[in-house]
Amino acid sequence: MKFHPLNASESECLSPELAERGARGEAEAQFRLGVCYANGVGVTKDAQTAVCWYRVAAEQGHMRAQCNLGLCYGRGIGIESDGKEAVRWCRKAADQGDALAQRSLGVAHEQGIGVEKDEQEAVRWYRKAAEQGYADGELCLGICYAFGTGVEKDEHEAVRWYRKAAEQGCADGELRLGICYAFGTGVEKDEHEAVRWYRKAAEQGDSTAQWRLGLSCWTGDGTAKDEREAVRWYRKAADQGDVDAEWCVGLCYANGSGVEKDEHEGVRWYRKAAEQGHPDAQHTLGACYYDGIGVEEDEHEAVMWTRKAAEQGHASAQFNLGWSYMTGTGVEQDENQGLRWFRRAASQGLPEAISALKKSETSTARSCPIISRSPAYWRPH
Repeated sequence: MKFHPLNASESECLSPELAERGARGEAEAQFRLGVCYANGVGVTKDAQTAVCWYRVAAEQGHMRAQCNLGLCYGRGIGIESDGKEAVRWCRKAADQGDALAQRSLGVAHEQGIGVEKDEQEAVRWYRKAAEQGYADGELCLGICYAFGTGVEKDEHEAVRWYRKAAEQGCADGELRLGICYAFGTGVEKDEHEAVRWYRKAAEQGDSTAQWRLGLSCWTGDGTAKDEREAVRWYRKAADQGDVDAEWCVGLCYANGSGVEKDEHEGVRWYRKAAEQGHPDAQHTLGACYYDGIGVEEDEHEAVMWTRKAAEQGHASAQFNLGWSYMTGTGVEQDENQGLRWFRRAASQGLPEAISALKKSETSTARSCPIISRSPAYWRPH
């Protein structure tokens, strides 16, 4: 959640006269005092005192103070959260033309926070912010066009607004524009251009962009193939908790790709992703427990992680779970359950499951091996 900060030219906020000016009722000084207390600039950080200063300035009609007060209500910072009050104060600022408040009102209407959900009204406020050149407003408007939220879906228009935001250095806009180029969505496909925009966002610390840039380095799509560089970007994203990147780091360690092979380290990263609910990581971790790769063999742990992935619709995990039931590996043998999971995997077109169902007619399904995963044939969804 962004707030109005102090501009670089407002260093006088630290002067001893500021509190005196605020006490005299100068709205701008009151706003600056609010920001100082909110951020601990020159004073001890105190969100409640910040809210008090924002309020007295806002009640005098100070636009930025009204916006910040609304945002404090929205997040429950220094005051009890109150969606309706958040909307009331943001609307006062938005009606004066504050772009941040306009964008915030758009979010409130899109999500139904403090106001009845109204996607068309959300778009109206996003557009007001965007037409002032506010990058977050441009981004939100682009997302609405991309998904047809409150407006007719238009991928070309989405790209136009993403580009406006990206050209202002908005990391999310850079990432989304890169994805559009990667898949040819609303623009001619251009993997080199995709990488260029991924890199801009990645260098700002966007974890998804870092993961996607790593993937491009891994595959050689739009840039030179370089597994070490891929690992470097995967690791940056993984260190921020990006679940896809955590799994990719695990794959790299497990296979010695771009890094010295270390199956134990691979399992450690698989587990991080699996615990966040990543189905591929859950399946892979289960396979490690089945085979004792990087971890002590444990059929019950194998089944537990495999089931988690299978219940999310992971076809290979569904097959492995079926195999466990058919053979009584880590669970009580139950051929009916085994066939049920084989059918679920087969319905997704998994060849091994289709073959197992055919073999089950001649009672040889138990001979089917489990499936493990390899980055050699992994691709993102």
